[in-house]
Amino acid sequence: MRRHLGLLALLTGLLAGATIPARADAPTGGINQCLVLAICVELSQSGSGGSPGGGQGNNGSSGGGGEPVCSWKGIQKPCWDPDLGWFDNSSDSGQGCYFKALDPSDPALQGQPSQPGKTPYLQSCWDANGNPTYSTISWLAQAPNAGTPAPTPGTVAQMAIGKLQFIRPVIHTAPTGKSLVTVPVFLWYDHGTADAPDPETIGPQSQTVNLNGISVTATATLTKVAWDMGYQANGKEAEADCNGPGVPYADGMENNPPAGACYWRFGSISPANGAPPTGAPAPSAAPSPGGGYWPVATETWTVTTVDNNNPNGPAPWDPLTLEVASLPVQLQVNQLQVLN
Repeated sequence: MRRHLGLLALLTGLLAGATIPARADAPTGGINQCLVLAICVELSQSGSGGSPGGGQGNNGSSGGGGEPVCSWKGIQKPCWDPDLGWFDNSSDSGQGCYFKALDPSDPALQGQPSQPGKTPYLQSCWDANGNPTYSTISWLAQAPNAGTPAPTPGTVAQMAIGKLQFIRPVIHTAPTGKSLVTVPVFLWYDHGTADAPDPETIGPQSQTVNLNGISVTATATLTKVAWDMGYQANGKEAEADCNGPGVPYADGMENNPPAGACYWRFGSISPANGAPPTGAPAPSAAPSPGGGYWPVATETWTVTTVDNNNPNGPAPWDPLTLEVASLPVQLQVNQLQVLN
């Protein structure tokens, strides 16, 4: 019994000592550079409320997927592109251009003086052979080619989805960098505070786009967080049973972990040749000698859309499931040496 109590005291001292950061607001390891992520949505994906751009307009014919196509100088372009805007096929010049109205806060307008009575447009042009020629910002008093087919809720939904942004999780461990077999390792990633959660890392977050009388809101909800510990156990990946961002470590937390805390006990020492997983983003820092485990946190988000003009009707776009993975963090796990 004395031997067991001595070992418990040693472990308690180890946990309360320098191996675990004493303050949660100043973690010393596991920090990687933030990366803001955006969503790209293919035009060919149709929503339950109908294909994007469905129907036929004055200057466009319907493409194979119900998408309006505009003809100009013998070439065909989609009348609408969620990144480029509307295609103007009314020009008789040697250029056919897309025009997309810019928000006044768009970074592309920095340093440009405003022009009263005019709207800034991103103008992207092609020649008669279908080759891109130039892109510029044009200030126009009226929208070009007002006769283009009107947008559908599906096309506006694409714009709303495209405005959602996510920050790659920046994960931390305590102890930092090195730990011992059976010692609890606490895991968390930066996600704001309980009073001010960060919508880009924990959600929910929403974006609304209004275009030509159509209003669509896209909402992203965090539905799962998987903590992969970087090794296999019983033929499958070892994954911490904590579906959330975790709780930043505070001194003594191991004695009474709060609700939402995420921690893991490694049952064996880490491999000397342990390397970052090939299926995850590369770590921002070079690995330390001695190998180790490489935990990764992966967020799963569900994105839904609502037609604000018909909120009880079908969704303008099918729900999307997105995964955002953290950069891996190196953690070396060693065996506790007890001296007689």
